[in-house]
Amino acid sequence: MHARATLFAVALTALFTLPSCTTNPTGNNNNDNNNNNVNTNDDGTNDNDDNDDNINDNNNDNDDAGNDTLATFQDPDSDFSTTDVADVNGDVVRFDADNARMIWVRDDLQFDNFDVNGNLIDDGFFTIRFGTENGMRMAYFTETNPPTICDINVIAGQLSIRSTNETVPQE
Repeated sequence: MHARATLFAVALTALFTLPSCTTNPTGNNNNDNNNNNVNTNDDGTNDNDDNDDNINDNNNDNDDAGNDTLATFQDPDSDFSTTDVADVNGDVVRFDADNARMIWVRDDLQFDNFDVNGNLIDDGFFTIRFGTENGMRMAYFTETNPPTICDINVIAGQLSIRSTNETVPQE
């Protein structure tokens, strides 16, 4: 019975970690890994001598989103600024300002059409608001009206943003 439960858990994990074919999160990770290993002997034989050269050329050309410009959000009431924005559950998202993308940090998935203008997202439909929780200043992904923290989820590659009744904490 335990083996069956483990197999079920592995199957569920695989189901929720593979992107769905019906979605198009643009997780650009074009890794060009070129490994060229050359072992040359000066006489062309397999005998080891003092002039063996072992050249290991590992060219990693990583065209990942890490090269894009992350939006930095500035708290209007303090000198606090951050690229990390939390949802109601503490899940973190970031925004690629150059390409208008939301980055789901947990799985490094990206979703298009999230323009950033100051602390406004998606033409002001969403607002980044600042609060303090457990003595720590944080940025929150909120609806503009009402000003409540959103619940952001990605399930099987599909982005879901839902409203909640949670307001930004102010200690």
